Amino acid sequence: MPGPFDYENGISLIKGLDKYEALYNLNVKELIAQQLQVSVGDIVMMNDASCFLKGEVFAGAARDANNVMGITLGTGLSSATCKNAVEMDVQLQSIITCPVCGMQKEETMPTDACQYFYKCTNCETLLKPKPGDCCVFCSYGTEVCPPIQIDKSCCG
Repeated sequence: MPGPFDYENGISLIKGLDKYEALYNLNVKELIAQQLQVSVGDIVMMNDASCFLKGEVFAGAARDANNVMGITLGTGLSSATCKNAVEMDVQLQSIITCPVCGMQKEETMPTDACQYFYKCTNCETLLKPKPGDCCVFCSYGTEVCPPIQIDKSCCG
């Protein structure tokens, strides 16, 4: 399933894309479990880029490689990496929610730098990270920044 999506709980967070708009805030995991007449615990939701890469590493063009990156480009941009034969699911899209006006906007996170400032496109508030967070995505996004996702320190 493409993101933004709460994969653990199975809830779609996709807004503003016609073909997914009807799924916003629905528990897709529960709907699939009901249709298949199986337990919700038997359903695992994963990012589409991560699934693509797992397939390539398991039985595709990357089956003999240890370090691989897969990129999907469709409705959005997504990627996944496999390092030393361990898949690392990294989300590049995050929805930032302005704490002042509540405006939500999907943004692509940088992979090579922290984004310390973000200007809300609605109320023009300049957001900065909350104390203890490295960037605006870690503070106000649906996904934390890529370095934090792969257990690395951000910004240094």
